[in-house]
Amino acid sequence: MRYEDYLEQFDVSGTVIDIGGSAKPIRGRTKSWSVNKYLILDNGLEYKVKKETWTKADKKFDLNRSVWNDGEIADWVFCIATMNYVWNPSHAIKQIYRMLKKGGKAVITFSLIYPHSGIVKADSLRYTRAGVENLLKYAGFKSWKIETINTEFLGLLMEFYSKENMHKSPEVNHSQISFIVCVKK
Repeated sequence: MRYEDYLEQFDVSGTVIDIGGSAKPIRGRTKSWSVNKYLILDNGLEYKVKKETWTKADKKFDLNRSVWNDGEIADWVFCIATMNYVWNPSHAIKQIYRMLKKGGKAVITFSLIYPHSGIVKADSLRYTRAGVENLLKYAGFKSWKIETINTEFLGLLMEFYSKENMHKSPEVNHSQISFIVCVKK
């Protein structure tokens, strides 16, 4: 499963906050879209990446530092391919929680294995499944569903680990490279 396949299952309506959506907005990537308010939040930092196709953010909001004080307004929050750039993940997930109305849903992606991206200066963290679950609990979420994205090249990954003399836990599926989480407030 890939991000796009996962996103196509959602019938999205109401108020939507798209965190980091300037690069690739969520609009048009879900099953249906009956949205009355759509906000793109971005950190406002300038990076040396192609921005010709970027959508202008509606509000500057840095998940690492900013505090959401606009109330519980969102029926949906999407934070796709953004958590790699977050160096303060506990704060970030708490802000997503604060944005959601009771019963609202958030879809957040977390990479476990991913190369440095085009925004190297801001690229910060990778996440294990246990790390993701701990962040969600800390923020106050009570239930979630985690989908795993697996590599098709597990043999190559295992060969890399072996050649680098890395120790692998026998309790983990090492083909996991990313997680897509749907949480409900």
